[in-house]
Amino acid sequence: MRILITFIMVLLFANPVMAAETRGLRVVAKDAVTNQSGEVKLYNKSYAVIIGIDQYQNLPPSRQLSYAVKDAEGVAATLKKHFRFDHITTLYNQEATKERIMKLLTSELPRDMGSEDAVFLFWAGHGNQDSSEDGEIGYLIPFDGSADEIYKNITMTEIRDTVSKKLPAKHVFYTFDACYSGLLTTRAVDTRSRRDLAYMKEITKERVRQVLTAGSKGQEVLDGGRNGHSVFTGRLIEILEAAGDYITANEIQSIIKEKVYGDAIGRGLNQKPDFGRLSGSGDFVFIPNIEQKVQDNKAELVRMEAELKRYEAQEAEAIKHQSDQKQREAEQKRKAAEARLKAEQLRQQQLAEEEKRQQEMSQERSRFDAEQKLRDQERSDSQKAEEKRLAALKAELARKRQTAPTTSTGSLAAAIAEIKRLNSEIEGIEAAFNRELATGKTRISTRYDKQISAIRLASKQKQTLPVKDEFETEAEYRAKVARQQSSFGERISELERRKQKEINELEQRLAHEQQSQTADLRQSLKQLADKELTVGSDMLALEIGAYNPDKLSFPVSIRNIKQSLKVAMNGTISLPRDAARKFKQEYTSGLVRAEATVKVGSGNLLRVALANDSDSSIYEYFNGEFIPVAERELRQTVGEMVNVSGGCFQMGDNFGDSNSDEKPAHEVCISSFRIGKYEVTQGQWQRIMGSNSSKFSSCGDNCPVEKVSWDDVQDFIRKLNSQSGGNYRLPTEAEWEYACRSGGKNEEYCGSDDVDVVAWYDNNSGSNTHKVGTKHPNGLGVYNMSGNVWEWVSDRYGNYPSARQQDPQGAFSGFDRVGRGGSWGSGAGNVRAAHRSSFSPDIRYDDIGFRLASPVQ
Repeated sequence: MRILITFIMVLLFANPVMAAETRGLRVVAKDAVTNQSGEVKLYNKSYAVIIGIDQYQNLPPSRQLSYAVKDAEGVAATLKKHFRFDHITTLYNQEATKERIMKLLTSELPRDMGSEDAVFLFWAGHGNQDSSEDGEIGYLIPFDGSADEIYKNITMTEIRDTVSKKLPAKHVFYTFDACYSGLLTTRAVDTRSRRDLAYMKEITKERVRQVLTAGSKGQEVLDGGRNGHSVFTGRLIEILEAAGDYITANEIQSIIKEKVYGDAIGRGLNQKPDFGRLSGSGDFVFIPNIEQKVQDNKAELVRMEAELKRYEAQEAEAIKHQSDQKQREAEQKRKAAEARLKAEQLRQQQLAEEEKRQQEMSQERSRFDAEQKLRDQERSDSQKAEEKRLAALKAELARKRQTAPTTSTGSLAAAIAEIKRLNSEIEGIEAAFNRELATGKTRISTRYDKQISAIRLASKQKQTLPVKDEFETEAEYRAKVARQQSSFGERISELERRKQKEINELEQRLAHEQQSQTADLRQSLKQLADKELTVGSDMLALEIGAYNPDKLSFPVSIRNIKQSLKVAMNGTISLPRDAARKFKQEYTSGLVRAEATVKVGSGNLLRVALANDSDSSIYEYFNGEFIPVAERELRQTVGEMVNVSGGCFQMGDNFGDSNSDEKPAHEVCISSFRIGKYEVTQGQWQRIMGSNSSKFSSCGDNCPVEKVSWDDVQDFIRKLNSQSGGNYRLPTEAEWEYACRSGGKNEEYCGSDDVDVVAWYDNNSGSNTHKVGTKHPNGLGVYNMSGNVWEWVSDRYGNYPSARQQDPQGAFSGFDRVGRGGSWGSGAGNVRAAHRSSFSPDIRYDDIGFRLASPVQ
């Protein structure tokens, strides 16, 4: 360690004349063939530009970031501490406008920079790409940029053809921690990590423009990396801090690709950094800050020397007290030998006394065994008498079973009566066995308790206390007295054990017999209790109310007629108008009836349904509705759907929050359709897709799915329709707003003018999603159309027309898709019924989900 520090000090503090002749940034490398070291001059000066943007002037709240500035600050701090940069310029948030960035890169830096200098540029923030007929256009979004107007952004073409050419520096290394593609790299990359002298001399001669990005095309850039940074920036800082001396851009890319890819795979995702050259064949080099390393090494030496002195002082102190310790150990050994001798003397005395006691106990045991033999004979006679009484009891029970009357179980009432009879018979048998058990326990206890009382009386008459030895403690003396009495105690304990053993055997024998005697009865009871009976109009009253043309449904009420069945149920049956007229006629004619399936033992309703005898159709009750049998399982997957009767309404808002894309308010007419009562949940997504990438997965199956793109939703709908044979889709934007407004009503939010009544938004959500069906529904019974998560609709994003429209489908062209309703992170203005937003169809945010729509059945 000291030799290395001395060598570095010689390089840093050579005489002033030599320093003047060797001015510039240099590194030392070894020749791969000769193993000799050589010095390579790289740059006159080295510049860094660090850009981080969390806040964007023209992006919605959901597109603002929270970690980009922290990532940029972390990179800047690492460069200052570990590497030689003559100038480090930072631009954060509102400082990072397009004009300021381009002025710095194309005017200010080129003015001060020469052809033997180097530039490192780090960008943390938003990026994206746009499509054209000639290919994709990648771009970075500055503070004043836009997701829609590309001229406000910095394109990769500008980076390649303007910035890269205006910077006179020899080596330029761009590093972008942003979601975008279209790097325009044109040259292959040397995948070898080379550090030899020949390579370093070669790259110093060649100009180069290198690019490293956080991910490849279409990949999500992950946050949650080291020390609160993104995964990519956290790994970049880790690599830079671990560099022992210099490190090249080519070395960095070869390391970071594997690390970031491994981090993403560990989360079940895919992110792999991309690297390439815009032009040239050199390699950017990060030059270490040797002065800082020298200072760090000095501090480490001081710490290690102090630690060594502390250990030496402890060693000297131990030697000083060593002689005293030996003297104490000798004294302790002498006292221990004396104690062992005394203990052995006491042990020999106790052994002699114990031998005497064993002889006395052996004599007492012989007497006890003789008495026990007599008691066993008495017990055997008693057991035989008990077995005789048990046989008589079994015969009497068998006779009663043969003569017991039987009951038909063909109806619910008869089945309930039979269950009561079987229970009564089982209870009678159990009561008889319990009486016999109580009598037997009394006989056994009385017999043994007499023997125990006699032994206790004898022990009191024979009790004589031994003499206390002067060397015994009080506890040792009491133990000796207890041992003298142990023979009596052991006899009593043995009798107690035998008594309990006889009682246990009696309980087991009677329990076995009781189980045997009631087994057939219990089997009959179980079969009857598990039986399912279907009851019909003789026990159920059905009433179907007036048709609701707005909700396209009938109210249904079912009540029990007989007391043996308890039913009280209200629901609805949804039918289109034409089908509803036919159904009402069939009900009036007595062809529609109620039926229920009941589990006899519990009386639980297993199924309640409406049966239409005219066409043998069955509508089962499910979550407040009577639905076709085939639809029940599908409902568990797609959730409840609400019929929305068509009509006309004013779509948009001329006032509101004055958002231009809400204008003009215009008349729209909608045909009838169905819409999901709730947002699609994580459980429903899991059943169809087999996975769940939601950020708030701990919220549970009944919380809305999120982090799903518009494209992902199309895959879900295709699989759902394939499995179910259904015709599900996303609602159009016009259908969504019509349903949100409870069928076209003039409400500020979806179901109310009070946002807190219907919406989870930034003031009450706690920054997370909530279970669907919470908050109040709107007038159609639909929940959470304001807040919780943004909802994809089918339309492309575009301006509203002014003319009246019938069932509009949205803009005919364009890339972005429409999101409606706002989310848990939106302000009150963004969860209004009229508010609109646009999103790229491939983005996955933790506040965007969807609900389904379908034609009216």
